[in-house]
Amino acid sequence: MLALRIEAELLAGRTQGTHNHLNTRARSTLQQIDTTIRSVRQIINDLRPTVLDLGLSAAVEWQVDQFQKRTGIQCEIRDDHGEIALPDHCATAFFRILQESLTNIVRHANATHVKVELRLNGGWLSLTIRDNGCGLPPGGRNKYESFGLVGIEERIAILGGTCAVFSEPGGGTTVIVSAPVIGGPEPAVPLQQEHGPGSAVV
Repeated sequence: MLALRIEAELLAGRTQGTHNHLNTRARSTLQQIDTTIRSVRQIINDLRPTVLDLGLSAAVEWQVDQFQKRTGIQCEIRDDHGEIALPDHCATAFFRILQESLTNIVRHANATHVKVELRLNGGWLSLTIRDNGCGLPPGGRNKYESFGLVGIEERIAILGGTCAVFSEPGGGTTVIVSAPVIGGPEPAVPLQQEHGPGSAVV
């Protein structure tokens, strides 16, 4: 694309002042190439955010910081393990799940506080997103607005992992996803043990 842009720019420069009609066409082509380059860059970033070059932990910290600045919602991060080597597809999936969860919080939760945790146990990486919002209404998981949760489940299922959503009306929502990233047969800590008996799996 850059090579094509150079050729179009040369053509535009050589026709300026001598071939007005051809120069106009060359300039128009140059604008189309610039638009296409921007689109391609955006697609590349959507497929794998460039912030992941810094590692998943750094990317999560950056995303949460951006979320807090944009929404004013107080955020807390807990990450005890630091950076670990992850395959690109794993890091991208976890990052997209975080983005989708934060988007859901803004759209539906009416929360004032969010806590994000990354934890590595027995070769399994877990991402937990908790909010203190209004929670999901009974049957909310099955409503048409729940495409975000479906997307999260699909992303983690591709990794051979698990997804659990705990919510009570007025009691906030917790999303926990876990997937094998280093090669462990089972998560070291079952997800259900992290919640009290009053939690509801939606």
